[in-house]
Amino acid sequence: MNPNRPLLKTLLRLTLALGGVVFAALGLIDQGLRTAAAPQGIVSFELCAYGSRCGAILHAWSPHARDLALLSLGIDYLFMLLYPGAICLALLLARARTPGRARAVTGMLAGLIWLAALADATENFSLIQMTLAADVRVWAWPATVAATVKFAVFGVALAWLAAVYWRYPAPNHALDAA
Repeated sequence: MNPNRPLLKTLLRLTLALGGVVFAALGLIDQGLRTAAAPQGIVSFELCAYGSRCGAILHAWSPHARDLALLSLGIDYLFMLLYPGAICLALLLARARTPGRARAVTGMLAGLIWLAALADATENFSLIQMTLAADVRVWAWPATVAATVKFAVFGVALAWLAAVYWRYPAPNHALDAA
């Protein structure tokens, strides 16, 4: 058994608990961002360049909604440390149960998930610039491309993690229960 396993499990529980609280707060804030122009709230804004809807979303948001968007984007900087941290820790714990190439891929994804956080930071910066009345044409595509990278890496990492736990169930012995 890896001597760091109990520490990794404790850190995973902590990041999941803190991440859950922050995620819930972001969900509450997001309710004030849902409009006909942004039916998915902040996610609609993150991907707005695909439908050339960035200006329409900003126009549909009241000054209060824009403040909520800025609050959401600010809080998201904390969340972007918690969700990749939790996924990284879960992948590191899962890595111990995987053989050969699966072990290498699991370890690689544990590092690569931080690319999602970097993309999220880039996306948030671009969205903040748009919200603060900067030129939408300059910031829309960087935000949307970064959001796409974030969602892609996040999705691949979660799918792989689920596949590892499904394919390689935990051994049934007392040492692994720590």
